Amino acid sequence: MRALMAAQIFSGYGGDAGPLLREIIARTPAVMGKVRAELPAGFSEQRADRMLDGLWASAMALEAMPPE
Repeated sequence: MRALMAAQIFSGYGGDAGPLLREIIARTPAVMGKVRAELPAGFSEQRADRMLDGLWASAMALEAMPPE
């Protein structure tokens, strides 16, 4: 989380990473759909599910974090 806070200062978001985090979280379902649609034929569905479930879990963990 500290790395994200430092990065947002350099990206023009100032001292509040909230808007950046909300944008990342809001885009996560669309990104997951795009990744799934672009997986090569024969890519393991089980592997894709694990990878995308992990991405979703990370987004939900970010959403659950209290504002600093």
